[in-house]
Amino acid sequence: MSPSQLDMMSRCGEAYRRRYIEGQRIPPGIAMLSGTGVHAGAEVNFRQKIDTHVDLPAEDIVDASVDGFDRALSRGYERGPEDEHPDVARDGVAEMARLYAEEVAPEYQPRFVEQMVRIELPGSHDMLGVLDMADDAGRVVDLKTSGKAKSQAEADASPQLTFYAAAHKVLTGNLAETVRLEVLVKNKTPKRVMLESTRGPADFAALANRINTASAAIEAGVFLPADPSSWMCSPRWCGYYSTCRYVAQRERVFVDLAGSDTGSAQPIVRAATRAKSYASPLARMLDMDPHCAMCRCELSKRTALLGFIVPLSAGGANSPENYCLSCRACASRRLTTKSSE
Repeated sequence: MSPSQLDMMSRCGEAYRRRYIEGQRIPPGIAMLSGTGVHAGAEVNFRQKIDTHVDLPAEDIVDASVDGFDRALSRGYERGPEDEHPDVARDGVAEMARLYAEEVAPEYQPRFVEQMVRIELPGSHDMLGVLDMADDAGRVVDLKTSGKAKSQAEADASPQLTFYAAAHKVLTGNLAETVRLEVLVKNKTPKRVMLESTRGPADFAALANRINTASAAIEAGVFLPADPSSWMCSPRWCGYYSTCRYVAQRERVFVDLAGSDTGSAQPIVRAATRAKSYASPLARMLDMDPHCAMCRCELSKRTALLGFIVPLSAGGANSPENYCLSCRACASRRLTTKSSE
């Protein structure tokens, strides 16, 4: 079990079930891709710095970060109504990468960068994850991007930082001197927030107990959904929201936010209805809605498996508003979902 899996299981067992048991992958959001880009630039810099002991020029780090963002973007993404345009996000990646190059990178001489570590536990699951970075002063660091500053309480309680500290013990035989959250906050003017904490044997024991309890729940098939009032139980933060059986579904809205091939920057919004019930997923695949504009497409079959049927509009089968959810795989379109009461 990885730190990210444990985090998802703790936040929402239903999301964990769909992602890791059912294998239902969803495209990442723009905010996640921004973090991926900044991490790419930091990794390029820190990896070479292990040997050179010198940071790359700031412009090189910025270029590596933007390239990482673009690569992630090309693999597909979902953009919701509240998310920024990719071009705006790209500019934000460049600004945060420059902040990293000027304020964060000079402070560390890395020893381990993106190091895979397996931690054996006295339970049914070991923990497998990637140590972000540890330096030659015995500090382990988790670099994050965020729309708002983190709190000291988050640094003190973070299971991910506990894992990093345990990984440092496995790799070096020594406890980490400190654990740090290096947060690049995306304000109008980006700022750096550094939060420092410590970890010890009691923290490692608590993490092991958490992992063993999560493992037992998974083996028993118990996947508790998130509290519906939680910030993450929303269409903006959960890609499974619009098809979740624990969410009261009234209406779905599909939004084509590309607009590049139609000459319009405005999204095309239309309603979609809930699919009827089927005895099995195979039955659903075989009984595609005849009104779907792309019902013969394999991706449309996957759309049906997720429980959507898209009605034909007055514009005709070839009009942009008739592309179903599967068209998020098309290079010229990116679709998302929004639920409303």
